[in-house]
Amino acid sequence: MNFTKKTAGYDNKLDDLKGTDLYIQSALVPNSRVRNNETSSSDTAVYIGPSDGDTIYTVPLSAVYIVDDFGTTSYRYSTINVAQRSLDVSQAPTPSQYSFDDWNDFYLYPGENGTTNIEDFATISNSLAQPFGRDSCGGGFCKGDSTVVQVASISSAVMGNRSPIIPSTYSQKYSKKRYDLEQNGTFVELALYDKAIARMYNQPMLDNFAGKSAFVLFCLVNMFNMMPLIY
Repeated sequence: MNFTKKTAGYDNKLDDLKGTDLYIQSALVPNSRVRNNETSSSDTAVYIGPSDGDTIYTVPLSAVYIVDDFGTTSYRYSTINVAQRSLDVSQAPTPSQYSFDDWNDFYLYPGENGTTNIEDFATISNSLAQPFGRDSCGGGFCKGDSTVVQVASISSAVMGNRSPIIPSTYSQKYSKKRYDLEQNGTFVELALYDKAIARMYNQPMLDNFAGKSAFVLFCLVNMFNMMPLIY
């Protein structure tokens, strides 16, 4: 059985469970980055935002994968417009060297709102209806339900806010300790802390830093009659 192509949709549920709704609660991070070569002074940042082309999200969105008992499969996001089913995806250059100052407007601790202008900002897609995007019928299956393995991988990013490949949540995670040092530490302690966070940001081996859970996968393989995978 091909775990990468079996979809987590209504048709693949066990008959006894087709009357049971499936909800998998997760979070969709507001941005990520693509590392360029080591000699480049910038990387490429990818942002998500509402479908207006002018703004981006700065904190993670609640994202729920739903397979209801009527045969409908979808992702739902905690956006202002509850009827919004798709998001804009944009990209722009971002410094490859880390500084908290670059992400101050992304709701860093203690959490003050801010507005930031991003240069060379370009919308590349306005049809992100699901985090696992696919070309129509590309890879041997058509656009629609996500695969069981894709949905199960949601549980593999529970510590993703420590990953330097997600600059916004990375900054939010470590900004609380930095704020404490600003208030109660010394200048030297603050400088050493900033240096350590910047060094971790340049370590590709930390990009996939995540804690894995077998719980979601266990539920999925039983609902869709698959052999269990071992994490």
